[in-house]
Amino acid sequence: MLEFIRKYAQGFIAWVIFGMLILAFGLWGIQSYFSPTAANDVAKVNDEQITTTDLATATELYRARLRAMFGKNYNPEMFSEKMVQAQVLKSLIDQSVLTQAARDAGFRITDDQLGAEIKGSKQFQTGGKFNEKQYQMLLRNQGMSAARFERNVRRGMLIDQLNNGVSRTAFVTDRELKALVQLKDQKRDLGYVMVPAKRFMEKVKVSDAEIKKRYDENSDRFKTPAQVSVDYLDLSVDDLAKDVKPTDEQLHQYYQDHLAEFGTEEMRHASHILVAVPNDADAKAVAKAKAKAEDILKKVKAGQDFAELAKKYSDDPGSAKQGGDLGFFTKGDMAPAFSKAVFALKPGQVSGIVRTSFGFHIIKLLGVKAGKTKTFAQVKDQLANEYRHDKAEKRFYDMSEKLENLTYEHPNTLQDAAKALGLKIHSTGLFTRGDAKGVEIASSEKVRKAAFGGDVLNNDYNSLPINLTQDRVVVLRKKTYEAPAVAPLKDVSDEIRKQIQRDKAGEKAQALAQQLVKSLEGGADPQKLAKDHDLKWRRPGFVARDDNKVNLTLLQDVFKQPKPQKGKPVIGQSELAQGNYGVFALYGVEPGAADTKKPEQKQLEQAQASQAGQMEYLMMLKALRHQAKIKVNEKNL
Repeated sequence: MLEFIRKYAQGFIAWVIFGMLILAFGLWGIQSYFSPTAANDVAKVNDEQITTTDLATATELYRARLRAMFGKNYNPEMFSEKMVQAQVLKSLIDQSVLTQAARDAGFRITDDQLGAEIKGSKQFQTGGKFNEKQYQMLLRNQGMSAARFERNVRRGMLIDQLNNGVSRTAFVTDRELKALVQLKDQKRDLGYVMVPAKRFMEKVKVSDAEIKKRYDENSDRFKTPAQVSVDYLDLSVDDLAKDVKPTDEQLHQYYQDHLAEFGTEEMRHASHILVAVPNDADAKAVAKAKAKAEDILKKVKAGQDFAELAKKYSDDPGSAKQGGDLGFFTKGDMAPAFSKAVFALKPGQVSGIVRTSFGFHIIKLLGVKAGKTKTFAQVKDQLANEYRHDKAEKRFYDMSEKLENLTYEHPNTLQDAAKALGLKIHSTGLFTRGDAKGVEIASSEKVRKAAFGGDVLNNDYNSLPINLTQDRVVVLRKKTYEAPAVAPLKDVSDEIRKQIQRDKAGEKAQALAQQLVKSLEGGADPQKLAKDHDLKWRRPGFVARDDNKVNLTLLQDVFKQPKPQKGKPVIGQSELAQGNYGVFALYGVEPGAADTKKPEQKQLEQAQASQAGQMEYLMMLKALRHQAKIKVNEKNL
């Protein structure tokens, strides 16, 4: 792990591991042990490669996000593998193009900036402080090496710098804002009547012949999906760990070997004021920066508030807003000269001018936290768990390789691998391509995809090893298969009857709506017309686009209409949900009033500028893609 991850305590990257749509952050998983093409590239952007591992792991992250987004409604068949893969690859290419452009433009992320971002992530903190052990554990659980994670964070920060440099420079003119407000806050004078389909439901009669005809013409809609059950071998670190029984002697030795993990160094809490100057600056620039630092130091010694001076003068963007507060850190966390000065101070003392590669610092020590080491007794249970996990993990990788070889060499049975490795053959109930149906391992899309794949389903071969997590792998083979079948008419006749009833009722509602439109266009009185058909004409008057008292679909259709001529309303109809219809008359249009002094319009100006900035950023990305040499290796997709 890079040494700089211990520096500073500010940041925003909590989303990097768990969050939303970081497609370029590929993880290293157990598949790298099994996939012979893991080192191959799927695309090349100028001189930078995108590997099959990058694509596979980013695709899995994307699908995980879709599952979280849709919850129980998620159906993998909604998103074909080809479509998802294409979307993810496009995103990876965009990330590569943007990263290269940021570097070419001179953007840089220093080790200290990167360390501050990582250390500021709440996922890696305990009690508000960075916890290195938790950092390593979370990365291990996600199948990531620290070096790969840090590289991806750096890339994300580079792209963010480039984005800010483009998108935050956009602005909106007063003329554009006025036109936007007039359109956005426009109101329309409206009258309308609703024609509900349910008033016709009881009058609709559906014959058995109609049901049979609908059934015959749409039999594919009433098919039950194909189902499969599988036998499988399940190899996991957790199961292997249960067989590891460490002795006290082994645990004592493990404790000594990992003593540093159970101790804490002395920590110091400090604030600083930085006057930045590049390490390679000329003598004039250095002298100017030093003079500024000395002037600030005089203000500190004169009794002025250190935190307020830091907010006003410090060039450190990560700590200035916090009054220069750097939080607690150990001696090795900071640059040598900085650490030496801090650890020579007593609480409340202020240093002299301290020079590092970042510039000149003035440091104030706020507090000291003594280091201590936990005893063996205090961590014995933790030691036992970690010892079992470490031993099991080593066995797991060895057994994983043997599992792959044995199930490949004996593709028509799981018995040989089960016997050689001491594993039990498990069996599942039936599940479909899109529904696990309560089968635990089938909750993984990779398992369902393999179970319905050609080798397993059609050739009766064992599957390739499937890593469910970093520490768990399964190999499966088909047990039973039930082909798709059309459900009997008697099982779906009630459903079909209701469908036909809804369709016919909707048709009658549509016919009445069309009749009303024709009458209104002919000059009929709307209130009398509605009453004649046992309906109610509503006249809300001028309404805004977001008026929640009017059906949203009808309102959207009203705002699509041209401005009516004086004395001649625009008449139209709107198709609503559930076969319902609305008929409306548009009498007039009133533009929104532009007033830049209103807070909400100021917010609109800012939002529009932000949107314009993002559009410029996307246009830049499009141009960069056009200029880049992008080659996709189709054979590896």
